Amino acid sequence: MAIAEKRTFVYGDFIPSAKGLEKLSQLMPPGYSPYAIEILREFSASEFIGKVYQLSRSLRWEILAPEDAERVDWYRTALKRPQKVKFEMQSSGQWTVQNVRIESDPQGRYVAVGLSNEKHTV
Repeated sequence: MAIAEKRTFVYGDFIPSAKGLEKLSQLMPPGYSPYAIEILREFSASEFIGKVYQLSRSLRWEILAPEDAERVDWYRTALKRPQKVKFEMQSSGQWTVQNVRIESDPQGRYVAVGLSNEKHTV
């Protein structure tokens, strides 16, 4: 018998600045978020690292590849000043990006983010 792998995802949108004017979710169908994050490692209830997925035009989830991320404002901002980027998580408010980096697994390379919702982050 095959055992299904349990994977946990959160959904939302990255906001590259306090203004949040460039939110991709404004172009999405109602109820959809442009990004999903698969939680890979949890350090506490308020900190985790996850693999980033993006919703394609055909409404399918695809792993955010590093070469695709380079064309996205929030990613370019996060490379220089990660704490300036927020992740507006569905039903959980804004989380601060602590770091962004490239990781890999058997499926290939992907973008990973560290998020925190603690109030003392800079």
